[in-house]
Amino acid sequence: MGYFYDGQEFYGIGASGQGDIWDDQNKKLTVVGNGGGTPPALSNTRINSYDTVDAFMQNNVQNLSATANASSDWIASADNATDTVNYVDLGINGSAYSVGTWTINGSNDAYLYAQSGGLAVGTATSGKDLVLFSGGTLAANEMLRLKSTGDMYLAGVNNRTFNVQRTPTANTAGSSLNISAGGATSGATDKAAGTLNLQPGQSTGTGTSLVKLQRNTRASSTGTTDNSTIDALLIPCEINMTNSSANSLFDVTLPTLGMAGGTFNWTVQASDGTDMQAMSGVCQFQEVNKAAAYTGTIQIIGTNTSAVSAGTLTVAFSVVTGTNKITIKCTPTSSLTPTTLKINLMIFNGTAQTITLY
Repeated sequence: MGYFYDGQEFYGIGASGQGDIWDDQNKKLTVVGNGGGTPPALSNTRINSYDTVDAFMQNNVQNLSATANASSDWIASADNATDTVNYVDLGINGSAYSVGTWTINGSNDAYLYAQSGGLAVGTATSGKDLVLFSGGTLAANEMLRLKSTGDMYLAGVNNRTFNVQRTPTANTAGSSLNISAGGATSGATDKAAGTLNLQPGQSTGTGTSLVKLQRNTRASSTGTTDNSTIDALLIPCEINMTNSSANSLFDVTLPTLGMAGGTFNWTVQASDGTDMQAMSGVCQFQEVNKAAAYTGTIQIIGTNTSAVSAGTLTVAFSVVTGTNKITIKCTPTSSLTPTTLKINLMIFNGTAQTITLY
């Protein structure tokens, strides 16, 4: 389409609907779609487009060149900007894009970045969250939610992994990941540090929960093979037990020529709703497997005494061998007829064997 000038304003020629208008006095171009409408008056607007349509409305910037340097960009610049500094860029790379100075993404990938300054991304209204999604545009594709309360959630129903990626530089050690709670104001007098809390997700009813800390194994000789990751510390939820029975607590894998060992802290609680009993202690276990011949022991470290409002409580532990595994069991004996009988554990795995909880 073209434009004509009537001495005061430019008007679009060949435009349907309300047409396009150039306001020479205010130096403003207005582009109106077929649906027209009455938009709000906005301050200091130089280009304004509007329409009323039951679909998306768009202003398009498209570079039709399928070459290595081609991209399409919307740019906003500061007063001291040039082609190389002090601007923000929202754009998309072309289908053949390949530039050695831009490798953060590739062809047909979009981007938003600030050159020479910082970039603030967020919501300015209380109760409105910042959401990142990937793999689709449904609610199930939400990956990260930054709440207006300051909390951060990894979203979705799938397991998530939060880690530092493997170093891409050849023959280079991995990078550290440091997590810390907030510190007191520098120079403040006798102010406590923030608490670092690690907790499992919310369980219900008799559902289980578990906190684990892991470490890697280490090869006996030099090499390039990845070492295995094992559970070094396990803190499960309470385990319900049956009185005067050998209750299975956890298995430890023990293949032939394998060695297993560790310690665990324990507390047994028994109650019939009227009286209560409790006993705590520390156990150590060790076992080896030579061609299906198992040798090992389990023992309570030190002397344990119980606290009871009535009756007696004793606790014994045992090791039962299986096929390439051992099972640690606990036999509590309460003189009550307990309606509640539980054990709490904190298990320290001293070897590279796998521990499986019951």
